[in-house]
Amino acid sequence: QFRIALGAMLIGMSAMFGSFLLLPLFAQQALGLSALQTGLITLPGGIVMGVTGPVVGRLYDRYGPRVLAVPGSVLVSLGLWLLVDVDADTSLAWLVGANLVLMLGLSATFTPLMTTALGSVEPRLYSYASAVVSTLQQVAGAAGAALFITIMTVVSSAGVDAGMGEGAAFVDGVRRAFLVGALLSLLLVALVPFLRKPDAAPAAPVVH
Repeated sequence: QFRIALGAMLIGMSAMFGSFLLLPLFAQQALGLSALQTGLITLPGGIVMGVTGPVVGRLYDRYGPRVLAVPGSVLVSLGLWLLVDVDADTSLAWLVGANLVLMLGLSATFTPLMTTALGSVEPRLYSYASAVVSTLQQVAGAAGAALFITIMTVVSSAGVDAGMGEGAAFVDGVRRAFLVGALLSLLLVALVPFLRKPDAAPAAPVVH
């Protein structure tokens, strides 16, 4: 369970950080939006993640991880697939909606994955497992951001070299990067059905 939850978490973290970087870049460079307008596009998604956090925790305690993580991973994948189709004529409503879907999916997915990963190890190993999870989360986030930006840059440069305009080449690079993220999200969808709620850890003996 630890390996399954950790693997799914790393995929989700890569997709999240990659989209966090790429969506604002696209909004400002392809659509010509200001930094304030870009922030307003991503604000609803952040609010959704904050509001749904406590609800997700209660649902996990009652129903276990799969009830949350399976639909959550589907929403993550759907949000990324919606972003695959962006272009210079994409509406703000489309970006806000895709980001909302993505953030709602991540909120429903991360809590079950984290809790399952840490709950599946022996109590004496909690500190080590927590350190491993925290470290790999940061590595996965950095790797996802680097992957998205590298794909966007390589595809954009190739497009310019092939005679495309800079704007069109940039949009093509963004779409290819989101496509790779959407394909990776299919691995997340495939992994989460194998999650199960860890058995309750035995209570520590009381010393009198």
